[in-house]
Amino acid sequence: MSSDGTTRLIFTMQSDQSTLVANFGPFLPLPISGTLQNVLNLVNNAESSVTNAINSASAANISATNAAASATAANTSANNAAASATAASTSAATASNYSTLSQDWASQATGTVNGTTSYSSYYYSEQSQYWAGVSQAVVAITATWDIAKKNSVITLSNGNLTAAFAGGQAVALGNVGYTSGKYYFEVTYAAGSVSNNCSIGIAPTNVPLDSQVGYNDGTGAVGAFQGSGNIYVNGSNKGGTTPFTTVGNIVGVAVDLDDGLIWYRLNNGWWNASSSADPVAKVGGISFTTGSAMFPAICSDTQITFTGNFSGNFVATMPTGYKAWTVDAYHYVVPYATAATPGIVSAGPGLLVNSQGQLSADSYYDLAQVSGSSTISIDLTTPVPGYHVVLNAATATFSFANFSLPTGKALRLTFYFEQGTGSNTITSWDSRIHWVGGSPPVLGYTIGNRNVVEFESIDGTTFAGYYVGQIN
Repeated sequence: MSSDGTTRLIFTMQSDQSTLVANFGPFLPLPISGTLQNVLNLVNNAESSVTNAINSASAANISATNAAASATAANTSANNAAASATAASTSAATASNYSTLSQDWASQATGTVNGTTSYSSYYYSEQSQYWAGVSQAVVAITATWDIAKKNSVITLSNGNLTAAFAGGQAVALGNVGYTSGKYYFEVTYAAGSVSNNCSIGIAPTNVPLDSQVGYNDGTGAVGAFQGSGNIYVNGSNKGGTTPFTTVGNIVGVAVDLDDGLIWYRLNNGWWNASSSADPVAKVGGISFTTGSAMFPAICSDTQITFTGNFSGNFVATMPTGYKAWTVDAYHYVVPYATAATPGIVSAGPGLLVNSQGQLSADSYYDLAQVSGSSTISIDLTTPVPGYHVVLNAATATFSFANFSLPTGKALRLTFYFEQGTGSNTITSWDSRIHWVGGSPPVLGYTIGNRNVVEFESIDGTTFAGYYVGQIN
């Protein structure tokens, strides 16, 4: 090696002129035998060994550095794992605590849980179940003629869809009315005699049951008359439609309660007898005033039969945008309160609740309508103070059914026996009736005669019968 640090190879020929001595850096002289090429090869191999040794040392240094980095990363991972384990343990403890609190809330109705005074989930669950029972339940109604909104000379059959008039001006209303919406129904002239005092239309519930609907009722009703086809609204002739004078004629009625318009047609013909009238386009309708719910209505003064169709299985085509009259018919069934549970409170007989929820005494009492046949049985499961019985059979039997008198109570009933077809009598009275004076009354025989009879029971086994008298 020279003074500048460079390794040098020095060859020296010995005095025998056959030996070559090589001096390599600081190493001892190496005797070399062979050719010069062999010497060069040995030198190259020695240099390669040195290079490889340097490279091996460098690789070993890199490996040591990487090993140190891996050890640091492993230590960091171990620390992170320990922290995660600690957090998991804390979360598990918290979850266990909340689970315990949840169980506490679920198991007691009220009180303090975890320092909070409130109602528990158990309480609210109980309340939800209770109010679910108190909630209003919608029950569908089938639209028909109403047994409680008809004159006594009218007999209903066919599921209350067919109304047979016995003679004398009389009205029947439907049992479903609306204040808004667009609805359609049909009425078939099924049998009987044509009358100029017969009409089909709509009316409010206060229409007199012995009036001509639309003509002299004074309630804002609308009626299309059978013989003339004239359409009357509250007593005024407002237009016309085709008369329905042939048995089997079907009258279609389209009612727009939103705009106060009505259309009639005969057998799927022109509306209001006009080729241009159209309920869908709101053209050619007869105007009327809507102030209260309107119900389908029929009237006549002859022996005649009509059949209503409110369900949607119509003979004619219902106008687009209109609904069958029965579609939106429903009422609410609300469970009532008891002595043990809060809820809806209703007014019983003799009491009224107005629209502001104020309770007051009722000046009126309930009156049940009974269409008499040869067997008249009055169901007293839930009695009402008054009964209007129309006699339509030449001879009939009269009895009470399902009568039970609560302890300490008495029951008084007022009956109005009216002659429907005339010359009818009750030949047999309930055996529990004991007549004041000893004999049952003789009822008036003329059509329309009304006889007032009262029955009273104080023991639940017998009735005292009083004949008050005939009032017309």
